[in-house]
Amino acid sequence: MVLPGALRVISGLAGRPLAEVFPVNREILAVPYKPFLPLAKSLQATLGTAGLTLFGLLFLTGLVWFSLHLSIRFYKKREF
Repeated sequence: MVLPGALRVISGLAGRPLAEVFPVNREILAVPYKPFLPLAKSLQATLGTAGLTLFGLLFLTGLVWFSLHLSIRFYKKREF
């Protein structure tokens, strides 16, 4: 919710309407996951609710593993 407020402040300082300063769909700014809803619905129709849940858990587990892997690598090499 900070991003839409910041965009309003920037457009106010520029003295121009928000649509002129940032020509994007405002619904995407208010609900950032909205473009992914059709994808989630089609995945749920294909995999079912349990399959989609399992897919989401596997995806999040992969992200955590990747983050941990990079953290350990950077710690060992002291590249931070």
